[in-house]
Amino acid sequence: MKYLKEFLQFRDQDPEYTQLYDKDNWEIDLEKLDKKLYKKIKDIKGNIIPVYFVCGQYIRENFFWDYVEGGHGYVYSFIPRNEIWLDRDNIKNKHDLNAILLHEFKEYQNMKYNHMTYIQAHNISNKLEKKFRAKNPDKTFFKKFYKEIDGYKIFLVDGVYVRDKIDIAFVNSDDFFNNNHIPENEIWIEDIFSEDELQDYVIYETTYLRMRRDYGMNYHIADEYAENEVYKKSGN
Repeated sequence: MKYLKEFLQFRDQDPEYTQLYDKDNWEIDLEKLDKKLYKKIKDIKGNIIPVYFVCGQYIRENFFWDYVEGGHGYVYSFIPRNEIWLDRDNIKNKHDLNAILLHEFKEYQNMKYNHMTYIQAHNISNKLEKKFRAKNPDKTFFKKFYKEIDGYKIFLVDGVYVRDKIDIAFVNSDDFFNNNHIPENEIWIEDIFSEDELQDYVIYETTYLRMRRDYGMNYHIADEYAENEVYKKSGN
């Protein structure tokens, strides 16, 4: 995972990174990416921006573990510069899809035309997305016990509800060590994954927590160590 490590090093050196744009280094299997056009939208300058659905699991297992929900070419070097990609496996319903696309499109335009850093554009998009999600009617929170490992209780949860009502930044999985809205010794994983990818998140979260609890690692080191454990499973 040479290029993943380069990307992570670049990100850690500059937390307001825009993009490590070196797409010639990415060897993408288009069949496995399963890239399909969703729609075309006009940006503020009248340029047409294609929006595609892609297989997020393929990206996470081969290029970048942190790819979730969606992204565009001003952040991710494996996405063509003027495209937006949406993770078809990670988006649960139309409301979630519209919220994520709203976020990505606004972020894309701010980085392209207003020359904002990723952090600046991302924070503005978060505020916009939060207002949009607040319009979603109340519903019951789905939370189902999955299993217990090393004293940690793992639950499958409705990620859309969590993003709408609790934490807009929740994607795929999270744990009590990072967020105080999650009860002590609990891990939350979205109820959207195949059994195989679900195990990736179980490995990641339990490894991450073990590194933080037993070895006192900081977030970045524990995060990278846990990611490497997942990549070992997938053979990358």
